[in-house]
Amino acid sequence: MASAVTKEEFNAFHNIDRTTFNRLVFNLRREPFESMQVMALLLCLEQTGLAHNLVYQTLQWSDTFLNSLANEAVLCLQCGESEEFPLALEGVEVPLIQTMTKGKVSLRYFYDHRLLIIPGIEKNVNEVCLRAFEDIMEQLKQRKIEETGVEDRGEQVQGRVLEGEVGDDLSPLQISSTPGHEEKEKAEIPADDRTIFLTFSKGYPISETEVKDFFTRKFGDCIDEIHMQEVPEEEQPLYARLVVQPSSSLEKILGGRSKAKFSINGKHVWGRKYVPKTQKSPSKSPPSSSSQPAPPTAS
Repeated sequence: MASAVTKEEFNAFHNIDRTTFNRLVFNLRREPFESMQVMALLLCLEQTGLAHNLVYQTLQWSDTFLNSLANEAVLCLQCGESEEFPLALEGVEVPLIQTMTKGKVSLRYFYDHRLLIIPGIEKNVNEVCLRAFEDIMEQLKQRKIEETGVEDRGEQVQGRVLEGEVGDDLSPLQISSTPGHEEKEKAEIPADDRTIFLTFSKGYPISETEVKDFFTRKFGDCIDEIHMQEVPEEEQPLYARLVVQPSSSLEKILGGRSKAKFSINGKHVWGRKYVPKTQKSPSKSPPSSSSQPAPPTAS
């Protein structure tokens, strides 16, 4: 029986990938988890035969060209996350990726084939990047502590991600604000103004733990509270309120749209900014409980 591959052997095998990732996060100071996704995408282009030795070729590139390639990869990832092709990207070219794939891949190509490509990217993140770049991520953590003197709460999330898997949808993990700023903002900005209303599909139950794990992995330490619909034990909650912090997390999670679609463990979830239900007659309607989400209002 063959012996398991050691950490040193695994890193040596992915030495070229590690070198390129190191340049992205140290030389170019790009966001680490976004850079992981960029690397996973480049590896996917190689694995599907769309590009030959793509990562190896970047070793000879200047940081400027590598940064441009990463920017193009991020646009591809945005297309992969979208239910509809983003209007803002109509006519936008990705010249480096098109050159490396001999004209086979464009943003439209990536969008049209996203259901085939995205699973490959997720697999690369989970099985290659999280393992091969673990020590580099630790170095980044130490650098941040040295530069700021503070260990970000977002780094604690990073540790949990490195021990598990990335969520179904890919997106950069956002570093949270400092605790003092968050507490001040919570006091100044009402919870309703920092709340996302989530609706679930009947027949596909989702637990509070699944919701918490998904949004923490995807967006970092952004959850203030989660209020699931209160139902009998044998019934499925159909909606929940997700209270986030800082308030800017709301726009990041929804991507600037009025409504966003997520996939949590293969189950579809819709999210929109929470609008409190107006109580027309207080005498007939009991006060809303802080632990009970209001049902969705008609749009």
